[in-house]
This record gives sequence, structure tokens and C-alpha cells, in this order.
Amino acid sequence: MAYLGKALSSSSIFTLKEVRSNIALDVQAFARMPEESVFDANLGKLYSVIYKEHPEYKNIYVVREFPSVIKVEITERKPFAQLKGEKLYFIDRDGVVISASDQQPAASSVLGANLIPIEIDDYNRRLRPGYVINDARLETAFKLIEELQRTSFLKKFPVQLINATTPGALYMVLGDTKVIFGKNDFRKKLYILDTIVRGELKGNLYPVEYIDLRYEKVYLGRKR
Repeated sequence: MAYLGKALSSSSIFTLKEVRSNIALDVQAFARMPEESVFDANLGKLYSVIYKEHPEYKNIYVVREFPSVIKVEITERKPFAQLKGEKLYFIDRDGVVISASDQQPAASSVLGANLIPIEIDDYNRRLRPGYVINDARLETAFKLIEELQRTSFLKKFPVQLINATTPGALYMVLGDTKVIFGKNDFRKKLYILDTIVRGELKGNLYPVEYIDLRYEKVYLGRKR
């Protein structure tokens, strides 16, 4: 029985002919796979090669597809926001760095894919793909973005930046106007902000330097 299994696995039918992936990968990674039986192919090694080159991937599955193929299934992370560091970095909802944007931080007013830049002073350095930002301040900024996405506010006033360095003074920048939220009640505060902008300000933020929503009374700092 063992002999039969050995003979079967060494048959030319099962010689590895292709490594097939659902997304384009560096062919050099595949070139390292020896011409051998698909039974003997080291799937763990191939997984390690791909993960080393692409630590930003969410999931990597490597399986045999008989008679002669190794199949690679990859789940890519979806950009949720940008983090303002040495460059602008695309990050997903889990706080994982996906890649660097070609934009420089100074160009953050022109957003790729409408992804809002987040600034936290501690991350003003170069970040590598796959780096996990496990920081409660980033999560707070994410919650504000989610609330912004639930409203029509972004269509009226594109957000240039959210600064979450100090959660109690978290703010976003709309043109030349700073809107200070603090760290909670974002849905309620966005409703109040929208009411003020449509009512008292008549849709024009230009005369206002800042709007502070942290207190029961809303403070407007008008430009002089």
C-alpha cells in the first residue's frame, strides 16, 4: 500500500505545474518553488515567502489543487482612512498599515478615495506595511469617521484632517475651520454642528475660526 502511494505521488501527472493566485503576486516568490510533486510541495514555506513580502494581507491560504496546481487565496485589507506620518499611510479598520500614499502630508486636502487623514503626533515617522497601530486614540478617530459616513455632512464639507493626539480635544479641520469634538457623543455633536451650520452660519464656515462642541453651550470663535 505504501509502495502504491509512493508510485502515485511520483507520477508525472502530479508534478507541480502552476502556482495559481486570486491576485497578482511577485513571480519571483513562485520561482523559488522546486519542480516536484504537488504532494511534496512545502506549502508552509510558500506561505512564509508571501507573508514576508506582503505582511499587509489580511489572510493567506495555500492549498493543493490536484493534480498539479497549488492554489493561493488572499484576502486584501480595505483602506478605511489615512494616517499622517512621514507620508500618508493607508490603514484599514483594524489599524493595520496597508501602504504609503504617493501624496505628501502637506497635500492632504486632496484625498485619495475620499479617505480622511488622521493625525496622531506619536506616529510622525515612517511606518512599514503590516504595522499594527494598537492605540485607543485611533479607534476614537475611527468612530468619528463612521458617524461622518452615516450623515450627509461629508458631501457638504470635505474633512481635511482629524487630529486625535489628545482625545479630550479631538478635532477635525474643515477648510480653515477647526471643529473640536472631544472623545465621545459624535452622533449628537454632528447633529448640533449641522444645525448650527445650516442655521446660524447659513452654510458658510469661512467667518469661523473654530467651533467647540465639547460643552453644553457651543462656542464659536469668529475670525477678526
